[in-house]
Amino acid sequence: MESIRKILIVDDDTLFLNLLAQALRERGHIVTTASGVQEARNALLADDFSLVCSDIRMTDGTGFELLDYIRTSFAKYCQPS
Repeated sequence: MESIRKILIVDDDTLFLNLLAQALRERGHIVTTASGVQEARNALLADDFSLVCSDIRMTDGTGFELLDYIRTSFAKYCQPS
């Protein structure tokens, strides 16, 4: 049995964002969505996530910039086990 995960999905394509979120929710996951980098940063500060799934190119930044933000701001959680 799969464990329930809290997942943050980041994409500025609303249709794709909602389809992916719905598919993951149907599989029992707790899903938060963000339509860009800044919104994702706010979500990361407000909650803990097991997984972040991000688009690469968005209107307010890139998935790589978001990854760098996660690495620097949440370094203690990004260490290999």
